[in-house]
Amino acid sequence: MNRYLELILYRAYADLKAEAARGYLGVLWWIIEPLLYLGMFSVYFIYVRQQHDGRLIPFLLIGLVAWKWFASSIPHCARSIASGVSLMQQVYLPKYVFPCVAAATNLAKFLMVFILLLAALPFFGAPPTAAWLTLPLLVAAQFFLILSSAGLLAAVVPFLPDLNYIINNLLMLLFFLSGVLFDLNKMPESFRPYLSLNPLAVLIADYRTVLLDGEMPGWWGLAGVLILSGLLWAAALRIMHRFDRIYPKVLVR
Repeated sequence: MNRYLELILYRAYADLKAEAARGYLGVLWWIIEPLLYLGMFSVYFIYVRQQHDGRLIPFLLIGLVAWKWFASSIPHCARSIASGVSLMQQVYLPKYVFPCVAAATNLAKFLMVFILLLAALPFFGAPPTAAWLTLPLLVAAQFFLILSSAGLLAAVVPFLPDLNYIINNLLMLLFFLSGVLFDLNKMPESFRPYLSLNPLAVLIADYRTVLLDGEMPGWWGLAGVLILSGLLWAAALRIMHRFDRIYPKVLVR
C-alpha cells in the first residue's frame, strides 16, 4: 500500500482542486454548509424548543461537524470503485486506492471546518485544555471508521448498485442514533448500552468530553471503535482482492 500513498494523496488533491473550481464559492462552501446546518438546528432548539443552555451551540457544533464528515464521506466513498471504472480500463490499480482517495478528500474538507471549530470554542467558554492533545487520536479513529465502513460498502456496491439508495436512508436513521442532538451520557441507563454499540455515537461523545469538559476520552470505547474498524477494513480488503479483476467487467455492463 505504501507505494500507492503518493498516488492517493495526489488524486485527493486533484479532486479537491476540481471540486473547488466547479462552484463560485469554491472552498468557502465547505465551511458554509456546516454553518447552515448549525443555524437550522440552533433556531429549532432555541426558538422552538426554548432551550437556552449556554453549552447548546458548542454542543450542537461539535456533533454536527463530526456527523457531517461521516455523512458526506460514506456515500462518496461507497461509490468510489464504481465511479473509477474509466481509470480501471486505462491502468491497473488495487481497488482500495479508490475509497482511500475519497476518504482523504473528505478528511481535508473536515479538517478545514474542524480547525475553525477549535478556534471558535473559546468564545463559547470552552478554552483549550491538556485533553485537546488527544484530538488527533479521535480524528484518526473517525477517519479509520469512515474508511473501513465505506470501503466495505465500496467493495459491494458494484454488484449491488441499489445499495446507494439504501445508504442514504440508513444515514438518516443513524443521524438520530448517533447523539448528534442529545447527550449519550444523559440517556437512561437502560438505553445507553445499546446506543454505545454505535461507534459514531461513541466518537461524538468523546469529542464533547474532550472539547467541552476538558477530560480524556473513554479509552475502552475508543479501543472498541478501532477494533471494529480494523475488522471492517480487513473484510473490505478481502472482498476487493477476491474480485480485483472482476470489477471492470461488472461495471462496464
